[in-house]
Amino acid sequence: MAKKDNIFKAGNFNDLPFSFNEEVTEVFEDMIDRSVPGYKSSLKLIENLGKNYYQNNSSCYDLGCSLGASTLSLLKAVGKKEGQIYAVDNSKAMISSCNSKFKNLTDSKKLNFINQDLEVIEIKDASVVVINYVLQFIESSKREELLEKVFCGMKKNGLLILSEKTHFDNKYRNQTLFNLHQKL
Repeated sequence: MAKKDNIFKAGNFNDLPFSFNEEVTEVFEDMIDRSVPGYKSSLKLIENLGKNYYQNNSSCYDLGCSLGASTLSLLKAVGKKEGQIYAVDNSKAMISSCNSKFKNLTDSKKLNFINQDLEVIEIKDASVVVINYVLQFIESSKREELLEKVFCGMKKNGLLILSEKTHFDNKYRNQTLFNLHQKL
């Protein structure tokens, strides 16, 4: 059971800028479920698309892996096929949590957890790359460069799965999406 997120419950934003530290890592599962509409659906989509696009003996990347939910979806997609999954995050707390969470899985030899900034990771031989709700945390001036690097490191017919929150200038649309998410 995920620990309940109360970090900003009282409207306390004094600890900004936001950081993926130990405190956030402990409650992140609850935090993302509440703040990202359709998050669990995106994980199932990653698994299903991964099954269709993964190429044997290639690599998968989960860029900004946080607690490894997308990584687990990739692991299910790869199944018994040969290859490697690289889960990358710049938060030591998140990578430490992933290492603990995945250490006893029988397929864990396919997993590589890397504590590094996405801007410096080298993408090689990738048939599937996931960037799941991460670009919002990358400086806007560096996003295109990151996406170009991903593209250059992908195999022919590879797949980039990119999920991101959206914001509309129309307040009614934003409120409608917020209300729908609260009902789910």
